[in-house]
Amino acid sequence: MGIEVAKEHVISTTEARKNLSKYLEEAKGHSWFIFKNSTPRAVILDIDDYEALKARIDELEELLDHSILARELDVRRRAPGEEEEIDLSTL
Repeated sequence: MGIEVAKEHVISTTEARKNLSKYLEEAKGHSWFIFKNSTPRAVILDIDDYEALKARIDELEELLDHSILARELDVRRRAPGEEEEIDLSTL
């Protein structure tokens, strides 16, 4: 996983365990990244931020579905009866 995280937003699992209430409260301003043995393990994320991210992901998945369907319809219009496999990486 190649994520870049501001050092001031990184805490250890031990620190998270000791001061969870503090980090939950501070999550309203920014996320906390929990590392164990120099490896990212979890994120403390405000619920409103999570819901916004989830809504955006759902929206993008729907747009991708529509794009795939539109492309498939275009292929069928141009060559009825000749199905073509769609390469998702080109969308």
